[in-house]
Amino acid sequence: MKSSAFNLAFKVHRNEIPFAEGILKANAEGAAEDFLDALNSLAGEIRYDPAQLPDLLAQAQGAAGGAAGQPLQELKPSVDLSALFEELNNLHKKKRDLEEGIATLKTMAAQRYPMIVPGVNSVLLLITFAVFVMILFTMQLAILGLIFILVGLVGAGLLYMKDMKVLQKQRAEAERRRAKHEAEIAKLQALLEENEELTATKEAELKAAQQAIITARQGVFWSADGSPEASRLDIRNE
Repeated sequence: MKSSAFNLAFKVHRNEIPFAEGILKANAEGAAEDFLDALNSLAGEIRYDPAQLPDLLAQAQGAAGGAAGQPLQELKPSVDLSALFEELNNLHKKKRDLEEGIATLKTMAAQRYPMIVPGVNSVLLLITFAVFVMILFTMQLAILGLIFILVGLVGAGLLYMKDMKVLQKQRAEAERRRAKHEAEIAKLQALLEENEELTATKEAELKAAQQAIITARQGVFWSADGSPEASRLDIRNE
């Protein structure tokens, strides 16, 4: 068996080229019978009878001559399927990345940042001054004790006001971060919608290209009057 015949049979078996193109090329190299034997071997059964070789060649010549309305070379897909598959894989990967990014930002936007509690420091300061005042009253230094009470109250008030300002700054910063995260989420969601639209378009393009290939490879064996020759010739090689 000639290696060229086996290579052509393998391509036909894998649906890489039509049967008609394969048998005509094999016949041009004087290996048509080897081509049929290789196809039968790959299929694991007798699908093509070498005794019918003249009829098979006649059918292939008719198909190549324009029975389907176009030459075999025009049956090649107009779309690079491998590149289209790669593009779809990249789109699906990008979709997963966008969804993960959105989920992370939503978690960050909902996160509660630690904030100061106004009044705690003031209470601690008053407790400290209260201890000093008790000591001063125990030592019969009432006037000094009253001064400490006044200083403690003023200090606690000032400290409370300071804590309130810090709390306001913390709230403003938290709101700024939340707004930033929400803006980033909206941007990623817009990209996700564009990605899904492009994916749907590419999937439709892939489906149309695959259907066109199937239709072309089936139609190439129809005779000019529309009668299917596939009833006498199995070209699917499944």
